[in-house]
Amino acid sequence: MKRTIIFISLLVSFILSNAQQTSFTQTIKGIVTDEQSGNILSNSTVSIDNAALQLNTISDDKGNFKLQHVPIGRQQVRVSAVGYEETLIANIEVTSSKEVVLEI
Repeated sequence: MKRTIIFISLLVSFILSNAQQTSFTQTIKGIVTDEQSGNILSNSTVSIDNAALQLNTISDDKGNFKLQHVPIGRQQVRVSAVGYEETLIANIEVTSSKEVVLEI
């Protein structure tokens, strides 16, 4: 009986410790355009501005981008393109319920 209780206790502890290490992620996607002309900006670098995380991508020929595996929580997105001023979008709320869609 004691062995069964000890085994169940260890099993529950193991399950709980692994559950805490699981991190939820989501996708941020969108399009990058010139603010004044509305022209699509291809080859723009889009990245998560977080010291603990290195995620980045480049917009395609239609200006579309997709950042996958972004941790849940408030994030900052940095966008840069040749010939344009760098943009920082702060306090983007990333939740597990749906993708974040941005028009930058």
